[in-house]
Amino acid sequence: MRAAGRAHHPTRQLVDDLMSRWFGSRRFEWLDVGVVGMVDYERLRARLEFRYTGADLSESVAEDSRDYLRRPDDRVVVWDIEDAPAAELRGRLDLVTLRHVVNHCEGYERPIAHAAELLRPGGRVVVVLHLALVDGPDQLLRHHDWDVAGEVIGNRYGRAGFFTAFTTLFEQPLWVRVDDGHKPNDLIVGRKRAEPLSGGQPLPPMHRLRMSTGRRNLPRRLLGRARLRLLARGR
Repeated sequence: MRAAGRAHHPTRQLVDDLMSRWFGSRRFEWLDVGVVGMVDYERLRARLEFRYTGADLSESVAEDSRDYLRRPDDRVVVWDIEDAPAAELRGRLDLVTLRHVVNHCEGYERPIAHAAELLRPGGRVVVVLHLALVDGPDQLLRHHDWDVAGEVIGNRYGRAGFFTAFTTLFEQPLWVRVDDGHKPNDLIVGRKRAEPLSGGQPLPPMHRLRMSTGRRNLPRRLLGRARLRLLARGR
């Protein structure tokens, strides 16, 4: 189940810096949906002070993930973000991360709404889409490279519809499109509104970053990392 390579994905550097800026040394409540490899937990446990709840669809993944937990109040549960959240978690969390999860859902409205239910007012959500938002209607695309149980369909969401749903519930949206040389990822960050809006806000500006791999692309990677840090500093 290990996926250590994901620890080096460029979106993670930005999220790490944002988490450090948001919380510093303050203890926070974190729900991490899609715990693949526990790479985020292991990397951040030494740097930040949090109580961790991991969630995954697979009981076997959850069972394996529990071997990496370091504190007695940390846990991993079996849960689908498309299902109603547990009452014990609603309105209690400071951070919900949905990395490479929402594209596997049938739609984005329920995952976004459930994340908002879980957060305290002012709490943060991080969404990473491994298929970038499109300039048109939502699409369901078959990806033959993903023809394994549970992953035969990949959703691609239209930008306008996604952000209408997102900005109804979250303010101060940050939208970064990161091209890692394989396929572009969209990273969207927001803070829960005290009260939902009746309609979403205009699309926020998109920051484009090219983070190619390989030694030949080292200058571009270093420039991309510097821009990531500037974006985090502005949040």
